[in-house]
Formats: sequence, C-alpha cells, structure tokens
Amino acid sequence: MNRTLILISLGIGVVSLLLVPFAASIEKKKRKKAQIKKENEELLHKQELEKNSQDILNVLTRRVMEVIEPHLDTLQRKRKQLITKDDYGTIYRKKWDEELNYFYLNVLHQNDDLIQSEKNLQKTHLCLANKGIFLESSVEKIFAFTESVLDAKDVNSKLNEGNYSRANVPVDYTRFCAGQLKIAGWMVTFTKASDNQYIDIIAENNGIKIAIQCNDDLDPVLSKAVEKASAGASFYGADKCFVVSSTGFTSTAIDLANTHGVKLLHHDDLLGLTENSLKNTLGQVQTSTQPQTSEKQKTENTNIGVIFIILFLVLIFGSIVALHINTQEKKSSSIFSNEISYVEKQVLLDSMKQFNIAMKTKNYMDAYTRAGVISQLYLQAEDKTGYSEWKEREKSLGRKLGMPY
Repeated sequence: MNRTLILISLGIGVVSLLLVPFAASIEKKKRKKAQIKKENEELLHKQELEKNSQDILNVLTRRVMEVIEPHLDTLQRKRKQLITKDDYGTIYRKKWDEELNYFYLNVLHQNDDLIQSEKNLQKTHLCLANKGIFLESSVEKIFAFTESVLDAKDVNSKLNEGNYSRANVPVDYTRFCAGQLKIAGWMVTFTKASDNQYIDIIAENNGIKIAIQCNDDLDPVLSKAVEKASAGASFYGADKCFVVSSTGFTSTAIDLANTHGVKLLHHDDLLGLTENSLKNTLGQVQTSTQPQTSEKQKTENTNIGVIFIILFLVLIFGSIVALHINTQEKKSSSIFSNEISYVEKQVLLDSMKQFNIAMKTKNYMDAYTRAGVISQLYLQAEDKTGYSEWKEREKSLGRKLGMPY
C-alpha cells in the first residue's frame, strides 16, 4: 500500500473538513438571500396593493364629495337635530346613523361612478385581506369621510377667518385637525384611544403615511410629548411624524424634534400640508441611505473574495506537500502487501473512533467526512466489503445532510 496515497487521502479529508462547512455556509447565505428576496417581493406587492387601494380611495372620496356637496347644509342640519344628549350627558346617535345610512342608499348609491369606485376598492381590500391586511370597509370609509367633512364645515362655520379658539369650536381638537387635513386632501384615520401610542391621527395620501399627535393644552408642548410621538410614528410605520399644537412648543421640545426629525406645526399650517410638500424631504432621506447599503454589499463581497483566496492557497500548499512526499516515496522502495499495514490499521481505527464520537454527539457533518476517509482506506486496501459498507454509510449521511448523490 502506497503511503503517499494514504497521506493524499488524509489531506483530501482535511480539506473537505474546511470546504464542507464553508460550502454549507454559502448555501445557507443563498437560501437566506432567496428568502429575503421573496419577502421583499411580497412586501413590494403589498405596498403596491396598498397604493392602489389609496388611489382608488382618493377617487372614491372625490366622488362622494361631488355627490354630498349640494346636500351639506341639509346633512349638517339633520345631524344637529338627530344627535341628542340626555340630562346625564349620554349621547344618542341612533337616529343620525339611520339617516346617514338612508342617505348612503338613496343618494350616494344612485351615482354609477361612485358605485364602480366602491366595487374597485372592495376588490383591492379582498386582495389585501388574503395577505393578512384588513382595512375598513368601503361603507365605513364613506361614513367616516362624510362625518369628517361635516366636522370641518361645523368648525369653519364657527371660525373667524380660520382662527381656532376653544370657545367657538363645537368639536374636539383632534377632530378639528382631522377636518383641516381632509380639506388639504388627506385620508384620515383615528387611532384607538385605549392604545394609540401617543399618536391621534394617521393620514395617507398617494402612498405617503404620516402620524399626527394633537395637543390642545394651555401650556406649550414639552419635549416628552415629542419623544413619545416619534416612537409612536415608528410603531405605525409612518413616513413622517408631526406634532400639532395650539399653544406652541418649549425650546427643549424644538431641539428634540430637530434631532428626531419630527415636524412641529400650528394647526393653521395643516391646510398647507400637501403631498408635494413632503415628497422632496422623503426623497432626500431615501437617497442618503443608498450609499450605505452599497458600501455594506462591497464589504460582504470583499470578505467572500478573501475566503476564496485563502482556501485556494491552502489547496496549492497541500498539493505541493503531497507532490514532495510522493517524490520522496519514489526514491525509496518499499514492498507492501494488499492487506492493511500496522500504521494504516492505526489510522483506520482512529478514524472509526472519531466517527463513533461524531455520531454520538450528532455531529453528522464530521461523521460524513470520517466515513468518506474510512471508505477510501478500505478501497486502497482492496477490501471491497469494507469499502461498500462505509461508502453506504457516507451516502446515507450525505442524503441526511442534503448532499447531492
């Protein structure tokens, strides 16, 4: 038995121990990259559906506004008549809700364009629901929009040239701000009062989502409110956070807002808060993050290149050593029988011992490599029975590890 062949086999085994985990790591990264790609594609699809939903909703609200505009005075009068409060402060809306439903069925639903827009919105909502995103029904959105328009009309009819004061506004400050946003073209959703993350309003327009905290305190807004609003905006996945106040902000609140990228506004500024005024700012933020991503990718590519170079040098060094040993072996003649020599038996027994340890510790990758080395030793000894037995073990472990055979 040629010792050179044994040493070369052992060298192959050592290199395999280095290459197999590396190959597994590369495969793991590929699978992770494929998973991330799939998740990104799914996210983009959801975002596209949400944008389509928002576009359709914008069309629908315009249709609703066109239909209800001639009836605003009537609706405003009806709401005042039908929403009542008893001596204990309990508000009764049942008659007004019935009137609103009657208006929806007999006035709004007689407009063919509005009906088609509503059907389109329902189809988009169904697609989003299949992906785990559940939105308000079209009817709920129409009712909410109608109420917001009436709120804005109530407010503006009581205001003196648009100036807000607690004495002449019949609705709360949050609803007042929502009405101003509606007029500016935003779709408004109120957060749940029980768990609103210090955000009162979520407003959307053509794929842009903003979070608004409304403060109508007697004193200027403190920095703590700004900090909570910033965290709440992140919770809702908003593109921008705004804090609106009727009494201004403290200097520390202004400094903190600049640090966190929170925009501070007076409620009079809401009418000028348009989609275009936000796009430039958001676009600059997204552009500034692209070079960082590119640099990260370059670093990863460099690391992979270095690893390949190191492995290539290891292979060259191993080949040179094997060639040198082979040359030395040729210079000295030795006669070996086809049976395994004493040294080879020691190598075989040691490999079997390491194989058993790997199986007990469930280190199947190491066991797979050991089985390959043992099968090669039996092959070199021309022991077909031993070779077949250990080759089958190698294949069995390889299939368990997902190796191609």
